[in-house]
This record gives sequence, structure tokens and C-alpha cells, in this order.
Amino acid sequence: MSIDGQNDAEAWFAARMVVPRPLAFAPIDYPANSRIAPHSHERAQFLCALSGVLTLHSDDGAVLMPARHALWIPPALRHAIDTHCAVRMRSLYFDANLLPEGWPGRCRPVVLTPLARAMIERVSGFPPLYERQGPQGRLVAALVDELLALPEAPFSLPLPKDPRIGRIARALIAEPADPRSLEAWSREVGGSLRTLARRFRSETGLSFRLWRQRRRLLAAIELLGAGQPVTTVAYDVGFSSPSAFTVAFRQLFGSPPSVFLGGARPPPG
Repeated sequence: MSIDGQNDAEAWFAARMVVPRPLAFAPIDYPANSRIAPHSHERAQFLCALSGVLTLHSDDGAVLMPARHALWIPPALRHAIDTHCAVRMRSLYFDANLLPEGWPGRCRPVVLTPLARAMIERVSGFPPLYERQGPQGRLVAALVDELLALPEAPFSLPLPKDPRIGRIARALIAEPADPRSLEAWSREVGGSLRTLARRFRSETGLSFRLWRQRRRLLAAIELLGAGQPVTTVAYDVGFSSPSAFTVAFRQLFGSPPSVFLGGARPPPG
């Protein structure tokens, strides 16, 4: 289903949050360049993209989600979503008693297997008051087991809390192709090169170089999902050549851009 307007969307989702079932479903499509305003849910959310590319923003950082991938969102986490092209989304909302204690404690991007996708499509067609005992209830239980076992995907971009490296991170989010080295940044934001490098790794889990490269590759997925050619994207996000871009893309995501993005764009017509 497609929803027009933030108020309509909020009312539609709110109605599903009070359904007396441990799992609620929300199949919904959004046009390109949509903005889902900051909000939160009482239940844990499993958000998947069947086609298209979207980005979730929260205080924890940004998470990009292309087609054939999904995202666990903790309860009560305030987040906003941007779509970069037309997106077919499926959202599942879980009561805490369906999930392991503390799951998920953070936004967790995962790879959506063909089996999980088929099961999601099937349960998304169930009525809100699906049968808890019987075939529908058994499929819901099997789906939970399948989703909990999905492998994690490298789409998160953790945001540092330190004001100095936070300033660097915000600048690179705004302009991924910024070529300045960490040494150059240290002269601008203050602090020694060694201190900034250590804080970058301790607060994000990545070195400055790897954080910037991940930011560039995530920006590339947004542009590729919107239909821009690989060569143009490679230079636009700061790589020295399309071949260097393809090598880095394959190293992080496991396949070249042309293969990885094959399911991101919706079919014509």
C-alpha cells in the first residue's frame, strides 16, 4: 500500500501498534525523495527494502539499506528515514517476548535471504488479527527464528561523540569526497594527530581512513540506487578511479556495484 502525507502515515502505523498480536505487519511503498519525519515505536521494528535504497538516521549514526537487506531497530529509538528512489518496504513490529532479552540493543543491518523475503511477503498478507494457533501462527514463529539468524551487513556508519571528531564526521557526511587527511583535520579542529586517530577508532570502531571510505561507499550506493553510472559515482564520492572504487566496493560488500545494486531499482512501469 502507498500512503500520502505524514499525518496519514502516523495514523496508519499507530493503528497497527495496538493490534493484540505479538507481531504486526505494515506493507508500504514510498516514492523517491520521501522524508519520514523523526519518530519511534514501542515495539522492536524489522524494516526491509524489497526494492530501492533508503537511509535511517538516529543519534547512534546513519544506516543505509539497499534492496535485499533489512534493519533491526530497537524499541523507543527515535529515527528518521530518507528514500533515494522509489522504495517497496515491509515493516514488522515485534513484542519483546518474541525476541531474546535485549534484542536488538542497537540498529543492526542484516542481509535478507530469499527464504526470509518470501516469508515476509507471505505474512505481510495476513490479516492484522491473524490466527495465533494454526498455520498462520506457526509461520510467524518460524519467521522470527529465520530473522534472528540473518547475517549482519556492513551498512552502519557510527557517529562519534567527541566534539572534534564529530565535526570531522559531519563534514564528511555532508561531502564524502572531501580529500583532507586526518593530519589536515587536526590543524583545523585542534588536537594532535595521534589523539584524533585514537579517539576515532575508540568511538566508531573504525580508523579514520576506513570510516571515510565506508562513508564514501554508502554515499555511492545512494547515487547508484538513484540510477547514476558507476564511473560518475566513483569520482563524485572521492575515489581516484572507477577501478579503485570497484575494488573497495567489492571488499566491503562482497560484489561489484553492478551486481550488488541489481535489485535496488524497481522494475520499469
